[in-house]
Amino acid sequence: MKPAATRRSPTLRTLLPILLALLAPRPAALAGDAAPTIDAGVTTVSSARWPGDTPGAVRAIVVDRGYEHVSSEVHVQWLQPDDAAGVPGWQVASSRMLVAAGLHHIDSTHWSSAGPHLRLALAGHRTYESGIEVRCVFELAPEGVARMLTPCGDD
Repeated sequence: MKPAATRRSPTLRTLLPILLALLAPRPAALAGDAAPTIDAGVTTVSSARWPGDTPGAVRAIVVDRGYEHVSSEVHVQWLQPDDAAGVPGWQVASSRMLVAAGLHHIDSTHWSSAGPHLRLALAGHRTYESGIEVRCVFELAPEGVARMLTPCGDD
């Protein structure tokens, strides 16, 4: 029989690997710094600030859907300044889908100001007839309101 001083406790043998695992460095992905999930179909993100002294901005996000016949959906987000964490940033105040996927593939976005509003012009072609171009125009107000000025084709 071994003297009591040289025997190891079975609980220490069990706890030692657990303690070492807890103290070991962890990869950044496990440390809570994971990047936000981004839709792999996003092809374009464009933004504009409101004209004049109106705070905030608006951004358009074009997302392609489909495989053989790719169509686009377009979302807009109204952004307001947010520096709650002590770092300048933006917070989404509201959002809206302007164009649903199915009939059109959007290739470009263009912003222009129209008084206190912003205009977003979208250009592309029909999903099933690539030779037919489409162009649509939306007017956006700082209050989160969107109005279609020119529809995308046969909408």
